[in-house]
Amino acid sequence: SEIISPNNRNADVVLNGSRSADPEGAPLTYRWVEGTTELGAARVVRVRLPVGRHEITLTVTDGQARDQDLIAVWVITPAM
Repeated sequence: SEIISPNNRNADVVLNGSRSADPEGAPLTYRWVEGTTELGAARVVRVRLPVGRHEITLTVTDGQARDQDLIAVWVITPAM
């Protein structure tokens, strides 16, 4: 995804894991991580990311199993 920075430095980004579901209906936990930095632990989190490419991992668990997805986010300036 590409997000345009309104100030040429960073942008607010919404990370949304609400399409994740457990087939048995068990409650899920969410963890958003970029590298070694935890960005949030909720289904939907709002983060401020600097201009550049970001690889963010969403890990979803139901207490017994887990799944991960890698999301690439580009924060760009209007001139990029």
